[in-house]
Amino acid sequence: MNEKQLLRTYVRSIILEKVSQPEGNKSDPLGKYVFASLRDDVPEPTEPDTEAEKSLATAYNKHYHGRPDALQGWIDDILDLKDDYPKFFEVPDRYRKAYRTITVPEDVMSTILGREMTEEDKDGEVHVEDSGTHPGSFKGKNFFSWTVEPDIFYGLKKDWGSLFATEWIKKKVGAEGFVVFLRADVDSNVFFNNPQKMKKTGLAGEFAYQMEVISVDEVALDRVVYFYFGEGTDHSNETEMIKRSIDMLES
Repeated sequence: MNEKQLLRTYVRSIILEKVSQPEGNKSDPLGKYVFASLRDDVPEPTEPDTEAEKSLATAYNKHYHGRPDALQGWIDDILDLKDDYPKFFEVPDRYRKAYRTITVPEDVMSTILGREMTEEDKDGEVHVEDSGTHPGSFKGKNFFSWTVEPDIFYGLKKDWGSLFATEWIKKKVGAEGFVVFLRADVDSNVFFNNPQKMKKTGLAGEFAYQMEVISVDEVALDRVVYFYFGEGTDHSNETEMIKRSIDMLES
């Protein structure tokens, strides 16, 4: 490398150092930059990834693409890494609320609200309550995906076809149940992930727009919006029901 190339590399390093401040220190478990080899916003030469870093990146990639089992084994370690890399694993302060939507059978709905469901709950209208609990574990898993951008819910019917009428939902939930939109206070629960930092890694791929944060264990809810569906529910009205639910989620 000649002097001109060395100077160019040096100048670029200074610029990138200002643009992308390190998430940690060189002596920290994942080095100064988390998943440095996957990013184009870190100074040259790129910091080598440790073996643990490579394993964690693989687990994240599988999680974002619908295979969360590998990430389950990392949850305790990630919660520890929040102390070393708060810029990367903490939810940024500007995001005060996290949101999630699920389709569940009646018994799970009862668990969320802490009461038995009534005929009024099943009238097909959108209902709202200002408290509830998201269960802390399900089939050996104790972490769950949320978003900090509830507006993405407006595209759910287009992306998924339906929140209650697809064959996958019928197989997992049944012919009747509840579509639920949840809201939780970030600081009052255990959440991790900086969506912008994770986006720079490319691990989320085409799902980066979902602005995902992750909850661990039981989550206290400050808003629960839901509507019932059954075999006779009019599928053509779902778009309007989703819109009304999202509006009530934030009203």
